[in-house]
Amino acid sequence: MNSIQELNMTQILSIQWLMNVSRYIIIVGGSYLIFWRLLKHKLNIKTHNPNSIKFKNIKREFLYSLQTLTLFLIPTYLIMEYSKIGVFKVYYDINDMSLTWYFLSYVCSFFLHDTYFYWTHRLLHTKPFFKFHSIHHKSLYPTPFAAFAFNATEGIIQSFAFVFISLLIPLHISTFMIFTLYSLIHNVYGHLGMDILSKERMEQFPFRYFNHPTHHGWHHRYARGNYGLYLRFWDRIMGTWKGGLK
Repeated sequence: MNSIQELNMTQILSIQWLMNVSRYIIIVGGSYLIFWRLLKHKLNIKTHNPNSIKFKNIKREFLYSLQTLTLFLIPTYLIMEYSKIGVFKVYYDINDMSLTWYFLSYVCSFFLHDTYFYWTHRLLHTKPFFKFHSIHHKSLYPTPFAAFAFNATEGIIQSFAFVFISLLIPLHISTFMIFTLYSLIHNVYGHLGMDILSKERMEQFPFRYFNHPTHHGWHHRYARGNYGLYLRFWDRIMGTWKGGLK
């Protein structure tokens, strides 16, 4: 990972953009192909959308997601540039911190990101800020392509989650790459537009602590409640948990 430090900023941002877009296309496109095209009829999986999917909606979700993935370069620039002077707690040599911390940092990132997302998402649902979030809610019944379909302002707000995290805790550079991949996969799962687990299974351990497509689908349908990203924790604590679609 020390080789990253040998690259100039243009190279770093170019690699980051290509990684962001290729991950999105592979994971989103793969999810759509597998679940919406190949397995939906074979496994008799019902989508949340009672109507046929429209290409114009997928196109909108895709183009806004590409915009967001480009905006994600802003925190990359800030973190890489200002970690040089100690503003952000980023390290490149894995031996600089213990192996225990390396794995624990994923757990901390998970809870910190979920907290950041809940409160910024809830803020975006207040009257003064909803205009920045309304683009995302044009997907009344989302598809996997909607994972990052944000207005530019919202895209910047959500991208700064990792600025927030790296201000608080030390993170190895590989942690960013691996955790953002997990975050993308979970985000695509939340926007899958269908349930691949039964309602009974979703309420069993450990699935009952997590958000599933039915829960985020409810949020898209009614534009309130179920603000969490990974967990139901903050929604339960703050009384904004609404359950899933019927």
